[in-house]
Amino acid sequence: MSAAGRGLEEKEFVNVFSYLEEFPKLFSMILDLGRGFVLEGKARFSVAIDSVSKILRHASLQAVAGLISSLRSHSQICSIFWLIYSDLHEPRASTALEYISTMVASLEPMIKSANGHKSPENLFWLEQNLYKGKFHVCMKRRNGRVKVLCEDLHVDQDGVKFVVVSSENAIVNQSHVPNVQFNLNLSENERVDRARVVLPFEHQGNGETIQIYDG
Repeated sequence: MSAAGRGLEEKEFVNVFSYLEEFPKLFSMILDLGRGFVLEGKARFSVAIDSVSKILRHASLQAVAGLISSLRSHSQICSIFWLIYSDLHEPRASTALEYISTMVASLEPMIKSANGHKSPENLFWLEQNLYKGKFHVCMKRRNGRVKVLCEDLHVDQDGVKFVVVSSENAIVNQSHVPNVQFNLNLSENERVDRARVVLPFEHQGNGETIQIYDG
């Protein structure tokens, strides 16, 4: 693995780390390179790891997750993002990295092959997946809520285009009340009565609209 960057004098710095015990040196090198970009000031910088999959070939999942956690918790680093090819690893690798992430963006094929045979039909769908796919974004907010966005991705000569999937949104907006024999939904009168209830700990304000921070 390597850490690389460009300084003010356009000199390239490359350091190669081949052993697991050198992770502390890699951590220090990343901080030094970042501080070089912000001129040792109070400004913060971002860190990008082009492929965690390559690092996982030479280091344990625990060590890689520890390095990322140390970087994201450093006071001078404002954000860190990385790329992982989940199909090259066991599910626990993706799960562990998703756990320490505040946002997860994933790409999936538009149509998955039913089997591994190279039939003309499967080859046709594989060709379709070359320039079409599904883009999912899961954002975790500070209040514990999770927002999910689903879009179709299409690549053409003009670039990459995203289209919101209406069917996905319709599913998200549906009621989550389970199908049981008794009624769990509130009637209109019950909704009105519930809206009029003033909780003892609820701040009533001065009549103006109260804005609640949502992460």
